[in-house]
Amino acid sequence: MDHSKKERSIAEKYLFPAIRLLRMLTDNPTCQQTIRESLILIKEFSEFQAAGNRVCISECRKVEEELKEVNSIINRSSTVAFTWKNMEGWPVKFVTKNVKKLFGYTAEEFLSGAISYSECIHPDDLQRVANEVEKFSKEDGRTEFVHEPYRIIAKDGTTRIISDWTFIVRNDQKQITYYKGIVEDITDRIRVEEELKERIRLTHIILDSLPFPAMLVRKDRVVMVANEVARNVGAKAGGFCWRDFGQSNYISEEDKNLSDNHKDVAERGIHCDFCLADEAINFNKFQNIPELHAFGGIWDTYWIPINDGMFLHFATDITEQKRIEQKLKKRTHDLRERVKELRCLFGISELIQSRNKSHKETLQAVVDIIPSSLQYPEITCARLTIEDYEIKTANFRKTAWQITSKIIVSKKESGLLEIGYLEERPTSDEGPFMKEERALIETITGIFGRYIEHKKAEDALLQANEKLAIERQALKEKNITLKEVLGQIEEEKRQIAFQTQSNVDRVVLPVLNKLDEKMQSDDKTYVSLLRNSLTEITHPFINNLKARFLELTPREIEICNMIKNGLSSKEIASVLNTAVGTVFNQRKTIRKKLGIANDNINLSSFLHSN
Repeated sequence: MDHSKKERSIAEKYLFPAIRLLRMLTDNPTCQQTIRESLILIKEFSEFQAAGNRVCISECRKVEEELKEVNSIINRSSTVAFTWKNMEGWPVKFVTKNVKKLFGYTAEEFLSGAISYSECIHPDDLQRVANEVEKFSKEDGRTEFVHEPYRIIAKDGTTRIISDWTFIVRNDQKQITYYKGIVEDITDRIRVEEELKERIRLTHIILDSLPFPAMLVRKDRVVMVANEVARNVGAKAGGFCWRDFGQSNYISEEDKNLSDNHKDVAERGIHCDFCLADEAINFNKFQNIPELHAFGGIWDTYWIPINDGMFLHFATDITEQKRIEQKLKKRTHDLRERVKELRCLFGISELIQSRNKSHKETLQAVVDIIPSSLQYPEITCARLTIEDYEIKTANFRKTAWQITSKIIVSKKESGLLEIGYLEERPTSDEGPFMKEERALIETITGIFGRYIEHKKAEDALLQANEKLAIERQALKEKNITLKEVLGQIEEEKRQIAFQTQSNVDRVVLPVLNKLDEKMQSDDKTYVSLLRNSLTEITHPFINNLKARFLELTPREIEICNMIKNGLSSKEIASVLNTAVGTVFNQRKTIRKKLGIANDNINLSSFLHSN
């Protein structure tokens, strides 16, 4: 064998696989160094051979030793080198000894033909692998290709996923004689990648399910993942959050110039003015701005550190919530103001109804209570001008922020209520005053007007009552005098009546009785008429007695009248021309009919009392 054939043999056996393996083992520092040194020696060996016998046999042996070391390294790695014949089933011509670790079959089993390479490929992937070999083999100038990862079934039945970097070996007639490949077990890597893909998929699902913008961002503000809401705003994976999502609206002018004039903006730390991502990453603690006014709304914004200089950035739109809170806050404030107004009106009502203070003291107390009902009671002053009074709070003075209301009494303007702020306050419905405060002041002046009307009416009534009391006292005194006069008149009338009755009974009636005895029957009628007429005139007592005591006989009534007029039993017997004993018996009968059971009751006294 000449030198050129020997060199080619060595290169085919050691050099070409070594060079290709070097590309696959770049992640192993030990392999890198050893292979690098070996390739240097190989390069030197080739140069010596090309120059012709410039390298001694000892140097060639040294190169062979180095190549054996490379092969030893390969056998200790997870990468397997194959040489396949371009035949059906791809029988193996060469394979590194570490093939057993990946396939479970020994190198001898492959080299002896006990197992072909195609028998190791998963049935579901075999046709695809064959198609790829056929496709790339037909391309002119193609010297190598990489398969899509495919599955193999190891001797123990386990399935593994491998990567296959294949080199095409042609003869001088450009016919393919062999395929040389570097096969590596990527099962764990694929599993990790699948897990990572699944995590990314789940992350996308979770993020996309959020109803607010959310992004996974690197420290340099490059977006790794953005949910649908953020993407709709402009965020995109690989872009800058401040540029795509924030539209560069929230960075400084200096940063805008940098982003426009430099390509390496990632290294310049550009970020939104409000961004707290650096703090979140540096302190490994989430950062929050509860109310961020940006993007045309209000946002509850978070930066949550994750790892490897990444953070989760999301924000919830609380614009509507804040609007409702402000509305509720305003309603609460308004309700509190209304409560203050009601308390003021209630206090005024109590003061007006109270009788413990004078009129002026009541007005002063009412004026003092008014400031407590306004928005800013601590800087409120008030003054009431009515009738001859000027009532004001201790801090009153004329200011530029006042509201007034007239007091109407009996449809006439009678006074003025002035309310003022001692300091400027935000403009509302009427200067710094709300329309509700205007309504309150109008209500208070209405109360003042009615109070003054009531007070005037009360004073007028009091004066009338005093005058009436005086007149009543005078009338009372006149009544007393009149009663005395009437009493005297009644007494005189009674005396006259008694005297007349007595005279009739003592003088006239006895004469009539005598005449009655001596006259004829025709004349007695006239005498009887005269006697009855006199009796009716002088004895109303008799009529009353008849009406009350129906059992009394006319004779008994006549005797009762005589007893009442003071006639003794003897005198009555003489008048009646009867015996005294008969009069006594008749008196007993009368007492019985009158219901006088007590002997101690005098008949004359009883008749006088009835």
